[in-house]
Amino acid sequence: MKRIKKIIFLAVNALLIICAAASFIGMSYLGGLLQSQKAAQRWAGQSEQRMAQISCFLPRDGGIEISDVLKFRQDLDKKLQEASLEAPEGGSLYTDAYCAAGEISVTGARGGATVTAIGVGGDFFLFHPMILRSGSFIYSDDPTTDKVVLDEELAWRLFGSSDLAGMTVTIGGEPYIVAGVVSRESDFASRRAYTGGEGIYMSFEALAKNVDAKIRCYEIAMPDPVSGFAAGIVKEIFPLGDGVLVENSGRFKLSKVFSIIRNFGERSVHNTGVILPSWENAARIVEDYMALFLAVGILLSILPAICLLVLIIRLLKKLKRQSRKLRRTLADRWDDFRTGPRRKKSEKSEGTPETKPAVRETPVPAADSVESEQEDMLLDIEAIVREVLEEEKTGKRP
Repeated sequence: MKRIKKIIFLAVNALLIICAAASFIGMSYLGGLLQSQKAAQRWAGQSEQRMAQISCFLPRDGGIEISDVLKFRQDLDKKLQEASLEAPEGGSLYTDAYCAAGEISVTGARGGATVTAIGVGGDFFLFHPMILRSGSFIYSDDPTTDKVVLDEELAWRLFGSSDLAGMTVTIGGEPYIVAGVVSRESDFASRRAYTGGEGIYMSFEALAKNVDAKIRCYEIAMPDPVSGFAAGIVKEIFPLGDGVLVENSGRFKLSKVFSIIRNFGERSVHNTGVILPSWENAARIVEDYMALFLAVGILLSILPAICLLVLIIRLLKKLKRQSRKLRRTLADRWDDFRTGPRRKKSEKSEGTPETKPAVRETPVPAADSVESEQEDMLLDIEAIVREVLEEEKTGKRP
């Protein structure tokens, strides 16, 4: 019975360890899921320079213009020079992107639709590397602003195909060339976060021609030689106002995820009028799931951790007893080694007595023989005395 209980106990601990490991593995997988959070890594490339990705989200009643972005870039160049950070020849220390959203009507060969349009600028598709189904992205250095990128859903609705590079759509009565067709992020968080339906990407200038648009999302990947350096500069010189600044780099680290558990409930409180874009909402969904996996993993690890601690304590006690026994054994062996030669020499001397010169001993007479000799002597003396007395009486002299 005792053996069965022991087996069940070990099986339960093994199952808990497997489930906890699965939770931690799932958390690690989620941390690398979103490509929109890895712009700093892509911008750094093979460089060993430390980079950071910063996102600024402006309130719905605010927003900035392109002129504000240009001024920020000038101020940023000065700050980087003051920090002795110089751009490589023909290159740049940082890259950025900005965007705005609005509703527009677009018409294609098979009909039209009112969709959410994202007006982009800078290196937007470096920050959001969606999968190209055909054609190419649009870039800020294009000589014209009359190019658009459709998502797959809109492409099939307007043309019944996704191979549309070079074809045209009509927006606000003007033709726009389809540069490419993209597939949106297919991970569970992005699917849950995006609620805009069919969509189209165009330059910010083109969007501003059709709707009243202001920049409400700005992103930058820049050097971060010391942790917090990039975020500090952006917070200092960017016209954020009542907006929200997020440091994307490292947001999925264990310490950051643990802080979500520690401050559970505070994320639900919003004191600003910021409407977050779908990619930021997707990142927050991932953070919540990572926090859940971390909490579950910690809870499942408690019992195995306690058992391991008890096992370690018992093992240390056993090792302590064994070490004492070993020390005593070694001490005895050392005493034997140190005193062995002298002990052997002493035992050898006791086993073989030393030789001494022979001495002639005088035999000692026994007590009975001594007494008999004394008695004989006394008898002789008495006999002599009697003879002398008789001779005197008779007058004879010897």
